[in-house]
Amino acid sequence: MTGMRHLFTAIVNAVEALAVALVSLSIIAVGALLMWFGPLALQPEPMTMVRATAAVWGLAHGIPIKVAPDEQLLAALGATPGSTFLISLIPLGLTAITVYLAIKLTLRISAKFSVGSLVLASATLGFVAGAFLILWVSGGFTDTPNASQVIVATCFFAIPAWVTQIVIN
Repeated sequence: MTGMRHLFTAIVNAVEALAVALVSLSIIAVGALLMWFGPLALQPEPMTMVRATAAVWGLAHGIPIKVAPDEQLLAALGATPGSTFLISLIPLGLTAITVYLAIKLTLRISAKFSVGSLVLASATLGFVAGAFLILWVSGGFTDTPNASQVIVATCFFAIPAWVTQIVIN
């Protein structure tokens, strides 16, 4: 019976870690909606806005964004037509949300469960699933998500969580 309880706990915490990934994504989405409906009225296509939101989430988790400006801007800058460039500046405020929620989740897991490491491992896998889905949606702005991108994004959750687990125990 306790095995089933541990399995259920691991699944619940994996879903909670997935929610950690979605919290910072939802904060970015609110900003994107304000740009879309606000006084700027940029009015891009809905899927472009969804992909851009996911790409900014990836940027906050160490994944650079590929930008392809229009030909007029490239000509004004003296760049060759068809040039693209990468933006790799990490917005640390969004990153801090993931780090804070990872630490908070770890503290809660350690306080309640004697098998905190197993539950934390399942939570890390939940964040991996969330990172893969978000990076997959960002398709046009980043390269197709590969294992290294998912690992880099997951490090922003896993490192603070596991360091907290080690320090507590």
